Amino acid sequence: MYYALVLAFLLAFSLLPPVYIRYVPFQTIIAPRTKRTLIGTYSVIFLCEFLGMGTAFYTDALAPTWLFCKFFLMFAWIPYFLVNLCIIRPYIPQHIFILGMQSIYMISMHTLSMNILLSWVPASQFDDYIVAHEALYILLFILFLPIIRWFFLKIFLQHQAIHRPYIWKYCCLIPFLISVNQGFFMASPSPLSQLYIWPRFFNALAGITLAMAVYQGISHLSQRLIIHKKNILLQNKLQQLRQYARSLDASYRRMSVLRHDTRHQIRILSALLQEKNTDEALAFIHTLQQELPPHTEKRRPS
Repeated sequence: MYYALVLAFLLAFSLLPPVYIRYVPFQTIIAPRTKRTLIGTYSVIFLCEFLGMGTAFYTDALAPTWLFCKFFLMFAWIPYFLVNLCIIRPYIPQHIFILGMQSIYMISMHTLSMNILLSWVPASQFDDYIVAHEALYILLFILFLPIIRWFFLKIFLQHQAIHRPYIWKYCCLIPFLISVNQGFFMASPSPLSQLYIWPRFFNALAGITLAMAVYQGISHLSQRLIIHKKNILLQNKLQQLRQYARSLDASYRRMSVLRHDTRHQIRILSALLQEKNTDEALAFIHTLQQELPPHTEKRRPS
């Protein structure tokens, strides 16, 4: 009985590190209240799955076999995924891409754990060591977790790709389809990690290659966007400089006209004064004063 309860706890708990991975890319864009809602909902799902399995094992409604564990791991993630879709919106392509990459990582860690265990235990007795496998899987998952966490933080947060749905619209299904391909091996009751170690290896290699391609593509796109923004700012500055140059040219033209008119007016005034036509000179000065625009003195507000 205790073995079955421990197995039920480990199976339910083994889904929480993947849940954390699917939460990481959105951690900076969701409100604290939403975070508390997510944590509460995750806790309820965990308790329901643990208590449901524990009760089924205790009442012998289900047998704690490797085949059951496979089907549980194949479908038990769905409630967590639906919660993310409903609460963290609107990021459906991003959710699907993250789920696919996390599934490839999850399958790889299961394969590694099973191959380590099967190097010491016969495959025919594997059902007796499922607890050991789940414990080792969780340990390996958490051990390599910083790598995949760094990947998601890098592409989603540093490069702000979380807000660019056009990036994920067509590529989001690729990692998910790669991981679904492994689902066809779930129906076998025996552990197949040794038999299919090379397909699993190339499955993991495909995930790594896809991750590198996405990272390089998003990095390049981010650099292009930065250059594009700088070009827009530069164009705006050039436009301002052109407007300033046109303003200076217009001011220069007005000053040239003003200098020409001033020289002409000074000649007229000089000629009138030399001829002793004081009244005409005064009348001419009065005319010039009337032609000047009115000057209003701006007072500072008290």
